[in-house]
Parts: sequence; structure tokens; C-alpha cells
Amino acid sequence: MESKDKILENALDQVIMRALYDMEQSDESAREAADRLSKHYDSLRFDDSLSAEVHERIRQYIENTVEAAKAEFRHIYLQGAKDSVTAMRKLGVIK
Repeated sequence: MESKDKILENALDQVIMRALYDMEQSDESAREAADRLSKHYDSLRFDDSLSAEVHERIRQYIENTVEAAKAEFRHIYLQGAKDSVTAMRKLGVIK
């Protein structure tokens, strides 16, 4: 059985992924940036002139970048929630 922290982390990841998807759907520049990134990744991934070692390094780089971004998104999302609660307390909306 998954720990409470792991379940919450997975739920937070789903919320963040949905927010990023919504952003890409509603923001033309975000959608274009995602498309450019995807095309660039595919051009590297399917480039037969690159060695297996280079392909593996590219894969590891992307995997590490995604993990770092996930950690940053989690931190920013949680900090935003904390900041919202602080603001609501100062405004007297909640105690």
C-alpha cells in the first residue's frame, strides 16, 4: 500500500499536469513552445547519425530535466497554496 505522502505527491502531480495542459490549450505561446520542444526532441531521438551513447545521454538529460521540473512545480504550487492561506488569514477570510 502506498504511503500517504506518495499518494499526495501523485495527486499533486496530476493537478500540475492538468494545469500545464490547460495552459497549453489556452495560451498560444505556451502551445507553440511545447510544440517546438516536442519537434526538437523527436529530431534528436530519431537521428540515426547519433550514436547509442549520445541517444542514452539525451534520454537521461530529458529524464533528469523532467524530474527537476516536477520538483520545482510541486514547490511553486505548494508555496502558492501557503501564500493564499496567509493572504486569506490577513484579510480575515479564514482564521
